[in-house]
Amino acid sequence: MPRVRHPVFPSAVPNWLGAGLVLLAAVNCAVPARSAEQRAGDRPDKLGEGDLGTAAPARSDTVYVSASPVTGQDLDPTPTLVTLVPLEQERGGADLGELLAQVAGLHIRRYGGLGMEVLPSIRGSSAAQVVVMVDGIPLADARDGSLDLSYLPVERFSRAEVYRGQVPARFGGLGGAGAINLVSRTAGAEGTSLRGYTGSFGDVGGRVLSGHRSADGDWNGSLLLHARRIDNHYRFLDHRQTLHTPDDDIERTRWNSQFEEWGGHAGGKYEGSVVATASGGVYHRQGGRPGPLGFESPHARVMATLTDGRLSLATPRQSLRLDLMATRSWEWLRDETGEVGFDPPGTTVGVSSDLLGRLTLARPRAGDGRPQRYSWQLGMDWRRQWYDEALNGKADPQRSRTVMTAFASLVLNDPAARFVLAPAVRWEMSTDDFPPVPDLPWLPEVTVAEPNRHVAVAPSISAAWSVVPDRFYLQTHAARTQRLPNWAELFGHRGGIAGNRELLPEEITTFDLGLHWVSAEGRWRQRLTLFRHWTERAIVFVQNSQRTSQARNIGASQVSGLELESTLEVPGGADLAANLTWQRARDQGDDPIYFDKELPFTPPLEVAVQLRWPLGAWRLTSSLVHEAANYRDRYNIVVERAPARTVLNLALGYTVRTGPGRSGWATTITAEMINFTDNVVYDVEGYPLPGRSFRLAVYVR
Repeated sequence: MPRVRHPVFPSAVPNWLGAGLVLLAAVNCAVPARSAEQRAGDRPDKLGEGDLGTAAPARSDTVYVSASPVTGQDLDPTPTLVTLVPLEQERGGADLGELLAQVAGLHIRRYGGLGMEVLPSIRGSSAAQVVVMVDGIPLADARDGSLDLSYLPVERFSRAEVYRGQVPARFGGLGGAGAINLVSRTAGAEGTSLRGYTGSFGDVGGRVLSGHRSADGDWNGSLLLHARRIDNHYRFLDHRQTLHTPDDDIERTRWNSQFEEWGGHAGGKYEGSVVATASGGVYHRQGGRPGPLGFESPHARVMATLTDGRLSLATPRQSLRLDLMATRSWEWLRDETGEVGFDPPGTTVGVSSDLLGRLTLARPRAGDGRPQRYSWQLGMDWRRQWYDEALNGKADPQRSRTVMTAFASLVLNDPAARFVLAPAVRWEMSTDDFPPVPDLPWLPEVTVAEPNRHVAVAPSISAAWSVVPDRFYLQTHAARTQRLPNWAELFGHRGGIAGNRELLPEEITTFDLGLHWVSAEGRWRQRLTLFRHWTERAIVFVQNSQRTSQARNIGASQVSGLELESTLEVPGGADLAANLTWQRARDQGDDPIYFDKELPFTPPLEVAVQLRWPLGAWRLTSSLVHEAANYRDRYNIVVERAPARTVLNLALGYTVRTGPGRSGWATTITAEMINFTDNVVYDVEGYPLPGRSFRLAVYVR
């Protein structure tokens, strides 16, 4: 479905750093000791393997150090860069963007209120440089190159794994800035849980999840059903594009942003001589398409239906594994009044299909804690994508992309020196075969002599050293990769995107150095990471007319900064998580007009703090997110500078338990106030966000 995409760039500038450091310093306090057995229970056993039965960790945005790095045990350096975000919470109604917004180094760009487009950015990157996966399988489509997180219902997933600085080879390798891996809750669930919620702006929704495990434990499966609707007619403050002049602000109501959605997902797992996992789902959404304030579309309607299926076969220790995945989506844009782009009035229908197969062979890590000098993994992918589009019944030529990849990774471990080295490499060849769609409907199609073909290699290396066993760690990652232009960038599409077949792939180099510290009793964990993200031939969208834009190579861009993360378990069961991200981004291209200017649309400083405090049957949760002021244009015009924003959310929950012990039922009622400070501002490119709102949820399990 054609969507008007306006320029999205990385950004950064230093300010307000001292206040953020003071805020994080408040976490530094003494805590009582815990046993080694208690500390061992804090981390999950496996990360990033796509195991559908893996349990979610206990805390949001918690830094976990995988495998205690003591002499005689493995030290796996890759998972220590993962931030785990549990998505199964007592509260209800939050989407993926809201739950991921507090992760250090991950910025969520919202193109409007709930249900509108949500794109991730890692360390100042574009959304196209972030690989989004479900159970290790990449989902980004060839047309836009990025994935809208609003089309991924949070109810389907148990946790998110956020990788910053590089994409592990087994996940795709190419992409550059990092990855978000969503782990399905399909299998492993046992019993039944119900959740319902309602809130401001006519919001109402719920889900039911039921799971069963056989008596011998070999079989398990689950069924999930969910639905939601919201009017989304919220009030907002219209600054009239003069953010520096509050005297002319007026209050308005957002229209045509309502939507309703429903979906289901079923899966099962068998563990015997072969581990077999199968799952399938459907998701449907329809609603309005409001557009940004400057180009509103009060009558346009959108509808989408997505289906997917997956089958995995593996040996019990995952030494040999086969993954098969198929997805298909139908998207409709009904624009009878011609409000979107330059398309003639009518209905546009887009159909996307995706097939993927992956075969991996590995020497896995020992599962009994014995020293293991090395482990390795080899694999290959084959992926085929198709896209068909028709406007008022007139079909455009089919677009297709075929991608073949091979990857290899090695982990070398010296238990005596407590040192691990992990090199990896990924090779990829992609072929695009389709004639381009003309930039404007009345222009003739341009003939392409031969398909676009490109070969890329992505090497990376990781190293970790346990300086003080169980207490202090050093870790570093370096990677070089490419990001290929997507179809919209190369050939454009109707609705406001002009193609540019002269685009070259982005060359991306990343480096980071992390220092991890864990207190003696294990209750307090801190991590400081210094990073540098360099993109050559960076691709950005530049407006070339009032309502159209074109992707161009602008030269180089550089983002460098630091991430400070801290978690603390307070006596009495409370826990506190805080992080700070400071980054400095500059345009390093050849154009002297923009050289060394701050790149727009990413706050140079972000601070997030979350506190969870149990008080008997009650639970208090509060979270604060601060985003510094940032520019909205490449030239750094003062009037285009968006003001700083601070959002405070408060939630209070009460749990009632009935029945004996674990066999009984627990009911939690949660009341939540979102954006308590009522700081009504825009987010990306003139899309208004709602102010203070309320949500009430009931969770029975």
